[in-house]
Order: sequence, then structure tokens, then C-alpha cells
Amino acid sequence: MESKRLLNAAFLILGALLFCACPEIDPSGPDGPDGPDGPETPTGDYFKLMINLSTEVPDDYEVVFNTDATGTNFIVQTNQSNWAVESDAAWCTVEKNEATQHESATVVILVEDYDVRDANGFVHNLPARECKVRVTAGNLFDKTIRVVQQGVVYFNYTAGFIWDQSLFSYVLEMNAAGEEKDAYILTNCYKWIATTDASWLTVSRIDQVTLHLESQPATAGESHRSAIVTITDANDDFRSTTFTVRDKAGIISGHDYQYGEHMDWE
Repeated sequence: MESKRLLNAAFLILGALLFCACPEIDPSGPDGPDGPDGPETPTGDYFKLMINLSTEVPDDYEVVFNTDATGTNFIVQTNQSNWAVESDAAWCTVEKNEATQHESATVVILVEDYDVRDANGFVHNLPARECKVRVTAGNLFDKTIRVVQQGVVYFNYTAGFIWDQSLFSYVLEMNAAGEEKDAYILTNCYKWIATTDASWLTVSRIDQVTLHLESQPATAGESHRSAIVTITDANDDFRSTTFTVRDKAGIISGHDYQYGEHMDWE
């Protein structure tokens, strides 16, 4: 019993020490939010349009929506009440939420569904549409945001590609000695990125429909090279397509010989 009383007394002393070691912070003191070391309040007239609490919207900024997207919002930091926001397209509406000084207002951008199905249930694969949203605050601020909305994204291949049923993939053949070529993708995707799983092949997007490929020469003893190229919607990781790149001399198919011929297989 005596040891229990001693233990309780020790906890009481420890609690008192902790309470004394952590005094309440005075809001107006040096470390308080209203003190000299607290957040600074801008002086004079000010207006900022922010992507988040720490990043201001840069010039030539764009926001990309998919067909079924609803919208997004930006943060406004200002002590002005006469700022405005407007859109130049009916399918893109904007809302302005007011705020008083030291509070954050918002610019809300809303978009309608795009590429809805027709009466027969078919989706129209429309190209991306664009509009401009302008935010102004008198002489303090004037910035335009480019708003892009994609339709239902599709990727198709041109005549330069071969369909290989055994791979269940489109194939693009390149010279085993090394080659540079442009391939063309039929797509309504606003922006896409291309990657490859092979170190001997380099791929880069030139424009909306052009993909540049460069292969390194095959080394001695290296044959039957193949690589997978993946094209992905830059705005949506789930919208992608793949095709195979292989050496022209590295693959022998049933179309390369006639019945009864003898072929030496490696």
C-alpha cells in the first residue's frame, strides 16, 4: 500500500512539472499568431489567385478535364471585393465566392459532360474543346486560365503498323542496324506521353499525332529484339494503348516462306 501511495505521488509531481514546462502561448506574444513572429498580413491592396495555399497560378496555366469531369476550384487571397471572373464558353461556367479580409475566397470552374451518347447509344469521339476563364481585380490583377475538356479518348494506328494476331498487338518494324522514323497515331487525345520498356529504343512525342522513334544498332549476337511502347493520356493513367516495336530481320512469320520451303531457324 505504501508503495502505491509513493507511485501516485510521483505521477502527481511529474504532471505538475510538465504543466509548468508548457505554459500557454499568448496569441499576442512573440510566438503567437498575432505576434511579431506570426503570419504576416499584407499591407495595401492585394490579390492572388492560388492553386493551393502555397502555389500561385502561373501565366499560361491550363486545366484539363475529361468528358465526365465536374470542375475544380482556385483559392483567392485578397482584401478586394470588386474582383470578377468570367468564361467565354457556355459549356464552362464560373462561380465567384466572396470573402472578407484574412479569409480565402474561391473561383469555381464547372464544365458540362462532353461526348454524350446519341439516340442509338453511340459515343461521338469529338476532339478536345477549349475556352478561356479570365480573373480580374481592377488594376491589380488580370490573368487568363485555359480550360480544356476532352471527349471520350481513342487511339488508332495508321497503315505503317502491322496487326500481328499471334501477339494480339499492332507491330512497327525497324531496321536492326538502327533507324529513326516517325509513326503516326490517330487520336483525339489532347496530350499524350509515350514510354518504352527497352533501353535500345527511344520514343518522343512530336505533336498531337506524331511519335518519333530511334533504335540503336543491334549488338553482335543480339537478335529478335522487341520492345513495348505505351501511349498514355497525360490527363488519365487509365487511358492508354500499347504496340510492339521489333527488328525487321528479327522475326520470321508464316508470310515469309512458301509451303514446302526449308527455313533454318535459329
